[in-house]
Amino acid sequence: MNEPLKQFEKELPGLISSEEYVDGTLDLIDALLKDAGPEILDAIPVAKSLHALYRAGNNISDRYFLRKLANFLLQLKQIPKYERDKYLDKIQHDQKERDKIGPTLIILLDRFDDLKKPELLARVFEAFMREEIDLETFRRMGSAIDKCFVSDLHKLENLSASDELHPTTAATFYSSGFTILASVLPGDFSGGLTKFHITDFGKEFLRIIK
Repeated sequence: MNEPLKQFEKELPGLISSEEYVDGTLDLIDALLKDAGPEILDAIPVAKSLHALYRAGNNISDRYFLRKLANFLLQLKQIPKYERDKYLDKIQHDQKERDKIGPTLIILLDRFDDLKKPELLARVFEAFMREEIDLETFRRMGSAIDKCFVSDLHKLENLSASDELHPTTAATFYSSGFTILASVLPGDFSGGLTKFHITDFGKEFLRIIK
């Protein structure tokens, strides 16, 4: 693992809990995406590891990652400061969990293929910060967001026992743990139409992202 990435993984959990750091990082992302000069970048006093990480790559995928990170942080800014402070206090006393959070977030954000997904991940992370879900559930929900098309998640929200899903959508929901198979109906050459029920995991996910 390169040193800038390793350092940013360590900083990210604490960064999330500080409004000053979130604002500074958003300013830095904006400056990086605008190709600002070093005199401007050096004047932003936070998240230096992110700057170093970007300089190590500086290609299209890195720019896309910055946009995803910005969308994630913008959503988290809506969390009250006292809740972020409580979360910071928690992870400062749990090094094992802290060491897992940074890599998990970076891996998920890097995989996402839609700029809306970081916002959904932030809502799930907010539930984790509030201890409504544990770290394992957060990771499972993050992985599920990665697998699904954002537009399909709207279908999940309105899914009832009588609804029929195309096999591609149904398979994604099933592999994500959002649904269980109810029945398979005869259909076209693509494999028929399937009926699914939402799992408790799926219901919890929908509650969180609303």
